[in-house]
Amino acid sequence: MAYDSDGTGRVTYQQFINNCSTFQDELVSGSSIADMQSIFANVDQNHDGELSFRELLAGYYPACSSDEIDKFIHKYDRNSEQGRGEDGVSSATELTPEQEEELEGLMNMLDVNQDGFVDTAELMIYCSNLGIDDATITEWCARVHMSS
Repeated sequence: MAYDSDGTGRVTYQQFINNCSTFQDELVSGSSIADMQSIFANVDQNHDGELSFRELLAGYYPACSSDEIDKFIHKYDRNSEQGRGEDGVSSATELTPEQEEELEGLMNMLDVNQDGFVDTAELMIYCSNLGIDDATITEWCARVHMSS
């Protein structure tokens, strides 16, 4: 069960309780509603009555610093406001030399004709090694508007 059952990006107290009740066997014996209220209140850092993704991470990983949590969110949460410019568009993150080298190697491997683009036919060559049939790749490419 997902904490954010209504997809708002926030977790209410009721959603928190509902999720905790699914793990009741794992909860410490004798946990009460008062205990759950206390946990929720401690995790709700800004005391707005709802938990953000950041607050949930901080609650689950109390040993992590605020900076570590921010880095995690920035790295994995594509909907995060972090890493976005004033216009709301994602700003480019600088790649490490290792990441740059990996991307160049991947592009060189996939871009068979070296035209600077990976088309459907080139992707099919790679995906056949993964056991993915051409029809599936063609359908996927059409869905993501990739050129043939």
